[in-house]
Amino acid sequence: MSWLVVARKDFRDASRSRLLWSLTALFVLMVGGLAYVYAEVLSQTDQISSLGFVVFLQGTAGLFISIVALLVAYKSIAGERESGTISFLLGLPHRRRDVVVGKVVGRGGVVAAALLVGFIAAALVLVGVGGTFDAAQYVLFTLLSALYAAAFVSIAVALSSATASSAKAAAGAIGFWIFNQFWGAAMLAVYVVVNGFSLPQGPLPDWYHALAGLGPGAAYSNAAGYFLPPEFAQQVGGGFGGLPEWYGVVILVGWFVVPLVLGAARFQQLDL
Repeated sequence: MSWLVVARKDFRDASRSRLLWSLTALFVLMVGGLAYVYAEVLSQTDQISSLGFVVFLQGTAGLFISIVALLVAYKSIAGERESGTISFLLGLPHRRRDVVVGKVVGRGGVVAAALLVGFIAAALVLVGVGGTFDAAQYVLFTLLSALYAAAFVSIAVALSSATASSAKAAAGAIGFWIFNQFWGAAMLAVYVVVNGFSLPQGPLPDWYHALAGLGPGAAYSNAAGYFLPPEFAQQVGGGFGGLPEWYGVVILVGWFVVPLVLGAARFQQLDL
């Protein structure tokens, strides 16, 4: 499996990055700090629980994960094209699609490792302050967050494989991050236009919710409800607009698979 060789090498190379270690330390401090703040806020008023912390954390984690994944992966191929090392890599018995898949797996593994350290730190804080801890639900949310990160890594590698410079890959990554942040607002604008340039009155139609749920950030929020009890699921956006929570999981898988396939196809066509 040639892609696995590429993934192992890329994981080792990326794991030596000072930027990655800095981002990992920042994520650990952020998640651990949020766990402490959550415990302090609820210590006098309510029961501290891992499920409540997931609701408290999800929005901030989604924002941070998307940034880290794009930063770690946007130079994965474009950077090697700039330095000329891509010729050496392809001179080995690696097909181009193996390079793209290996980069996605390698960089995705690096980000997943950083997430794991951060979520373990938060779990230790929650257990340390005597909160109730649902290990199964917490692990499922961690895995969902890893899938969300993998989707952004796949997107960043696809952008990197289609560009000849790190600057262009960075511009594409920034553009996609903005797209993710404002996807819901853009879909609302589409609804206003379709509705005769008038603001919605009453419940929004199903087609709007289906389109609004296509953004990776919205899919992450929706999918989080799939692993939580109903009273917590609604607080993170689960069942958004009546959509089933599994819809978010399917969309996240799509955001991982489709850019990977398109990136591999595009890289195969390029004259390097």
